[in-house]
Amino acid sequence: MNQIGVIDCGSNSFTLVIARVEAGRWVREFANTLPVGLGAGGFRNATIRAERFARGMDALGVFRETLRNYGVDAVYVTGTSALRDARNAGEFVQAVADRMGMHVEVISGAQEAFAIWKGVAMTAPLEGQEVGLMMDIGGGSVEFGIWSNGGDWNWLKSVDAGVVRMKDYAKPSDPLQERGADRLKPFIDEVLEPVHAAIAQWQPNVLVGSSGSFDALASLLRRGQPLPDQGGPHAEAERLDRRALDALHREALASSLTERLAWKGMPSSRAPYLPLASVLVQNVLQHLDAASPVPVRVARSPYALREGLVELAVEADLAPSLESVWPNLNP
Repeated sequence: MNQIGVIDCGSNSFTLVIARVEAGRWVREFANTLPVGLGAGGFRNATIRAERFARGMDALGVFRETLRNYGVDAVYVTGTSALRDARNAGEFVQAVADRMGMHVEVISGAQEAFAIWKGVAMTAPLEGQEVGLMMDIGGGSVEFGIWSNGGDWNWLKSVDAGVVRMKDYAKPSDPLQERGADRLKPFIDEVLEPVHAAIAQWQPNVLVGSSGSFDALASLLRRGQPLPDQGGPHAEAERLDRRALDALHREALASSLTERLAWKGMPSSRAPYLPLASVLVQNVLQHLDAASPVPVRVARSPYALREGLVELAVEADLAPSLESVWPNLNP
């Protein structure tokens, strides 16, 4: 039996997952997410700002103590969009090594999309002959993947349309309102053009969301009511009501940050970005509706990048790093 830890150094949040591994299977024992905003205010200048650098180190210090308390045998740390882009990313990676004794592997967008798909597919979000479109809205980038029920992935893509990046570049109004969403549409259509083309080609009929933004949308639809704990390898995807999601989108556009913070089930760290995330979701849903011959449904997966990384590490027999786990992926 081994205990392993996976840390996802995302552009908005840092997440730690600790899993117990035995006989090639794993069970999640602990998870913690801390708001860091590593990319906040720095995407325009391709820099991790000093205060965000410090918050990232503080979060990793908290995680290091947790890993010690659990007696973890192996630790895998990955960096994503903010660390792919920032000119001083190397300084952050070196500081983590010097101060925390951790090696950060900065993964490509395609690798990130693959690991997310790996985690999402474990939660059985598809039924029958359904074709899924995975969507993970991060702070710096959005990852997509298309696959058929029971099959391997057909297509993967990472695009630079994360909600923290959009907020830094577009400086959206609050409330965003319909006119603000309309102002963002040309940019979103341009950056999502490869996604739109893939939707037209593969005609997926299920949108499967994962990670922070979709977690927030699902929590709001449940009015903050928790789901039963799903820590094992057989956690199941959650169905989301399409009409309720559309209504929530309209509310998000019309609401101010102060109003959103008061909503039952609203994670405070996600409140500033919820309207932008909802605009991205609605854009994708419109293209799915146009391409799919059957009604499109929406699901939210409780697994994402970190669970996919746990699975990859277990499949690699807990290799010292993740460098050997990646298939041949297009950039």
